[in-house]
Amino acid sequence: TALDSSESILLEDDIYLSEDMRTYSGFSGIFDGDGYTIYNLQTQIIHTLRDDAILRNVVFEGTQLQDDMSIIGMNNGRIKSVVVKDFTTKFRSVLSGILVKLNHSTIQGCTVSEGVLHGDVAGGICGRSTKGEITNCVVSNVKIRAGTNVGGICGESSSTDIYNCQCTDSEVFGENATGGICGRAGSCDLHNNNVSNVQLYTGYSVAGIVSRASEQNTIKNCHINDSKLSALGQVNGICAAFTQGETVSCSMKNCEIDVFKSDSLVSLFSSGGAVRNCFVEDISINGIHIDLFVNDIDIIHSLAKEVSVTAESVNDKIQFTDPESFFASVQSHTASDFTG
Repeated sequence: TALDSSESILLEDDIYLSEDMRTYSGFSGIFDGDGYTIYNLQTQIIHTLRDDAILRNVVFEGTQLQDDMSIIGMNNGRIKSVVVKDFTTKFRSVLSGILVKLNHSTIQGCTVSEGVLHGDVAGGICGRSTKGEITNCVVSNVKIRAGTNVGGICGESSSTDIYNCQCTDSEVFGENATGGICGRAGSCDLHNNNVSNVQLYTGYSVAGIVSRASEQNTIKNCHINDSKLSALGQVNGICAAFTQGETVSCSMKNCEIDVFKSDSLVSLFSSGGAVRNCFVEDISINGIHIDLFVNDIDIIHSLAKEVSVTAESVNDKIQFTDPESFFASVQSHTASDFTG
C-alpha cells in the first residue's frame, strides 16, 4: 500500500520483513533508523523524499528489489549515513541506482557494499543526479552491469558536486561511457575522489574517474590505483574529453589498460581540456593497433613515468606544451620485438 506521510519515524529495533513493506509515495518527515537494520526489503521504501525531508542512520541488508531499481526513487531532501549491504536487483531498468534512482539534493556519508546492480544509466549510489551534492560516500564489492553512462558512484551527473567519495574492490561494466566515479558529468566539480582495485569495462569509452565530460567541469585531487581499464574503443586514464574544464592534481598508478579493437585510442591523462599537476606511473597498455596520445590542448607540470605499451603497432601522438611536463621511461613493444 502506497502512503503519503509527513510524520517522523524513529526505529526502535531491527525489522525482519517476510513480506513487502509499505511504500511511501511521498515522505516529508524525518525517517531516523537510529542505527537499526531493515532486513529483506523487496520493494522501494520511499518513492519521493520531499523537500526538507530526511532519511538517516538506517541499514538495509539483504535487499532484493523486484521492480524498482533503488531503495529511494527520487531524493529532494537529505539522505545521510545510510548503509546498504547485500543488494540485488531482478530486472534491468532504464535508470537505476542502488540507493537512489534520481537525486535532486544531498546524499552524504552513505555506504553501499556487496551489491549487484543491473540497468541502463546506472551508479552505485545513484543513477542520475541533476543538482545538489554527493559527499563522503563509499561503494565497495559491488558488481554493476549496465548500458550507457555508468559509474561507480553516479551514472550521470549534472550541476552536482561529488566530493570525497570512493569506489573500491568492484566491477563496473557498461556498454559505453563507463567511469570509476561517474559515467557522464556536466557542470560538476569532482574533488578528492578515489578509485582502487576496480575493473572498468566498456564497449567504447572508459575512464578512471569520469568517462564522458561535457560543459564546464573541474576534476581535482582524484586518484585511480591498482585497477584495470578495458574497452573496445577509447580509454582515457583519468577522465574523458572536455568541451570546457580542467583536470588538476590527479593521478593514476599501477593500472593496466587493455584495448581490443584495431586503431584504439589511449589517453593517459585526459583527451581534452587543461591538465595541471597530474601524475601517471607504472601503467601497462596492451592492444593491437594503438594511437597513444596525451592531450590535444595543454598540459602543465605533469608527468607520465614507467609506461609500457605492447601492441602490433603504436602511433605516438605525444605533445607537451609545457617544457616541465614530460614522459620518462616509456617502452613500446610491437610484435616484431618478440619474433626476431
